[in-house]
Amino acid sequence: VEKKKSAAGLIIGAVVLVLIVAVVGIASFLLWNRSRTTTAVTTPGTSPATVAPPREISRYWLELEPARKGEAPAQVAALVPVASGTKFKFHFTFSEAGYLYIVGPGENNQPMAFLTTKPVPETGLTNNQVPGGSDFSFPKGNTLTLDAKPGTDVFTIIFAKTALSSPVFLNEAATFEPLSAAQQAELKSFVAKYAEKPPVTELDESNPRAPLVRVKVPAEQTSNPIVFDIRIQHN
Repeated sequence: VEKKKSAAGLIIGAVVLVLIVAVVGIASFLLWNRSRTTTAVTTPGTSPATVAPPREISRYWLELEPARKGEAPAQVAALVPVASGTKFKFHFTFSEAGYLYIVGPGENNQPMAFLTTKPVPETGLTNNQVPGGSDFSFPKGNTLTLDAKPGTDVFTIIFAKTALSSPVFLNEAATFEPLSAAQQAELKSFVAKYAEKPPVTELDESNPRAPLVRVKVPAEQTSNPIVFDIRIQHN
């Protein structure tokens, strides 16, 4: 007589199978739900990691006085060599109104303040305020002259939406005298403060007759003073 097989083994096997199916189902649901959450976080336009592109804060170019009378002034982007001793003036356009300060090489290449809150009368200006969206020339009705000795003249340009309280000499009358050692140290400290994320300059030659340089800054830096250099190579 054959012995009847026990049903206990079949029951245990069925329970194990159900448990496996349940575990697989729960794991699949969790992975699917996690995938949806991750996708939602990284959706373009909603991600907190989205970085805004640099914003144009200014553009500039140089107006060169012609070598011969009767000829039209030339417009250059200050990135090409020009003749030593050339007379010129700066042209700026800022996206917003503010205050412009210029420091550059004076006699014997010693740094001096070209434009402060109290300009030299010969520059044709009574203050250093600049409009937003309009051409601003420095000097006005006059010109600057490059050194007769070949080299590179570096001008430090500072633009701020509100008048600066320091460096102190920027609030004093411009004298076209060399900066003292203390004034140079104060300027160096000020420039270093905003040098961590410096502006980016881009040459724009879309109009060959009117090249210019665009100055762009990170979006989060637009409220801070903007500091950049204009290098003029002459020979």
